Amino acid sequence: MKKFLSVLTVLALVGTLAFAQVASENEKAAPSAQGGKAKFKNVVHTDTVSISADEAKFAGAYEDMQAWYNSDLLDIYARGRIVLNEEYANYIGYNHSKTRFGIKYKPGYGIELGIGQAYYIPGAYMAVEDDYVEIGNAGTAGFNFGYKPVSGLTLVASFDFVSGVYNNYIYDAAGNYIFNTGFGGWYEFTKDGEEDPLFTVGAAFEYNRNGDVTNPYHAGFYASVTPISDLSIYAGYTYNAPEGDLYITADHAVNLSVSYEINDFYCAADYNTDFDDNFYTGLLAGYVVDDFDISLCLTGVSSYSDFVAGEFCINPGCSWQINDNHSFAFGVDVNFAGGAWDSIDIPLEWVFKF
Repeated sequence: MKKFLSVLTVLALVGTLAFAQVASENEKAAPSAQGGKAKFKNVVHTDTVSISADEAKFAGAYEDMQAWYNSDLLDIYARGRIVLNEEYANYIGYNHSKTRFGIKYKPGYGIELGIGQAYYIPGAYMAVEDDYVEIGNAGTAGFNFGYKPVSGLTLVASFDFVSGVYNNYIYDAAGNYIFNTGFGGWYEFTKDGEEDPLFTVGAAFEYNRNGDVTNPYHAGFYASVTPISDLSIYAGYTYNAPEGDLYITADHAVNLSVSYEINDFYCAADYNTDFDDNFYTGLLAGYVVDDFDISLCLTGVSSYSDFVAGEFCINPGCSWQINDNHSFAFGVDVNFAGGAWDSIDIPLEWVFKF
């Protein structure tokens, strides 16, 4: 409960900063000395009802709150999630797995000191999932030291003293003290006059990710390229991918992703596999008409040897950008498992942000 209240306090504090910033902008007041800017995002999501061959039940709901404050000197980020889940008899509570809090101090000279900050290597991105391969985050929930010695180069060293204590894996099976530490970085090459980098290369190394004491060493090598405008390609290799890392757990895994936009049309594809029999794939296509974004997404997690026995989802959807602050999304998730129809969900989502 104390952790829950502390997170809400942080959200309220950063939210207050955000409201103050918006009011300041509306009054055309002078910006702060560091040119600080605050943002807030609140997502209310429910899959409404889950319909299977046996029953129809409430699919649960959650409210996800995120707040940012960014300036030349200081970055602050906080996130919390409240859930309503029918699986636990209409349990209302706080989802600790979605708790995020970060603060970054930037004194200059290319130095960044922070706690709980993410440092995502660009090539680890998966466009359909809109997420990163886990080892592609060179930062941790603990202390992070970032250094940018030259333009385009970012180096990170991390020491996670938070996750180990919270998840009770600070000691191994023999009772020896262990900790999660790592380092990594990436380089972005950008042509003169261009805003986006032409290509990036990066790597991350970590010891004891998620308390893995049998094989505590993890590594990833990632790259991305934008050969033409609006076309991006991401690729990487992960050694000892953690359990559930974008649906793949393996000693060796490969991630590939591509995204493309042309006028109001966009599309993307993901592919993540081990060097054995298992894979995840995703396909996404969409079109923007005025304030409506109409899309179709297909995802699947399966094996090459028994393809139809996997889990697949077909998701047609639409989002409506009501105004600059509000949007509403709805769709249908048609799920298949073991070669047969499994269930249908009807997701609804309202987003408020400023």
